[in-house]
Amino acid sequence: MDKQTEYVEKLSAHILEWNVQIEMLKEKAESATGVPEIGGAFWLNILQTLLGYIVAVAVLVIALGLCIWAIGKLWGSADHERVDFFARGPASGKSVDES
Repeated sequence: MDKQTEYVEKLSAHILEWNVQIEMLKEKAESATGVPEIGGAFWLNILQTLLGYIVAVAVLVIALGLCIWAIGKLWGSADHERVDFFARGPASGKSVDES
């Protein structure tokens, strides 16, 4: 298993653990006495929103990691023709077909 797959699996496991913890907090909030229902729902809503942000950040981190990995593969490849094409850039005056 490569490091990228291992990292994604670990991150997925963490997200599942967070979901379980949120469900436990939800049950605890519903069964608590002396806590108004509105207050419990308010905090539950905040926790769900935070989980949404955490998931969004995790997705962005994974996407960024994949991009960095792909760029590293591109620049580290034995076929430097692709690298030369990007290094020349659009200012070289050549079309894609000419290179």
